[in-house]
Amino acid sequence: MAGGTLWGLLDLSNVPSFIKGAQNTLILSAAGAALGFGLGLVLALFTMSSRRVVRAPARIYINFFRGTPLIWQLSFAGIGLVPALRLNLSMYAIAILVLGLNLAAYSAEVYRAGIQSLERGQIEAARSVGLTYFQSMRFVVVPQAIRRVIPPLLNEFVILIKDTSLVSILGLTVAQKELLGISRDIYSSSFDATAWLGAALGYLIITIPMIRVVTIVERKLRSGLTSVIG
Repeated sequence: MAGGTLWGLLDLSNVPSFIKGAQNTLILSAAGAALGFGLGLVLALFTMSSRRVVRAPARIYINFFRGTPLIWQLSFAGIGLVPALRLNLSMYAIAILVLGLNLAAYSAEVYRAGIQSLERGQIEAARSVGLTYFQSMRFVVVPQAIRRVIPPLLNEFVILIKDTSLVSILGLTVAQKELLGISRDIYSSSFDATAWLGAALGYLIITIPMIRVVTIVERKLRSGLTSVIG
């Protein structure tokens, strides 16, 4: 392929590679989101606990993952921690784990803001009928807060999709590489810099509809509708 042309992007032989890269990007994002959103809710509840022994570790966790770069977290886990502990984890599993743990710290703050936006009286009323703190959160507060945090959580998911580009530093196998890793391979073999445009196009195809969904959900919630669809 000739460098400096659009051939690297338009060559149909590259399409299957980019499709596979997009699939891996979505798998990494979905798996990381499942872990991150679930753990994030738990962390949010812990940070709001009146017990310091519960609250403090959650705050330390959140500050650590929000205060260090994701690329450092991936490098430390994949190159340092996991090999040192001799854990039998593939680089793909490490990527999902770190993405999820990182997302949990950010989503915890989203959940916390959503919960604290509700009237304090609702928690007090739940406690007055005999519910514990966590029962009050589970049955009264969280179901209402979830509706409010859907748009910011979707925004975090869009960010996560783009963050998957950083996992290429872990040296994934050819079958596991995401969009940026695929573009790097194509560039390495062809020296055609336009191959990077393939990754950009792939991310845009994935994220633009997601951004549109966020806008629609926000509009529906603002209008007071209970259903997002039609």
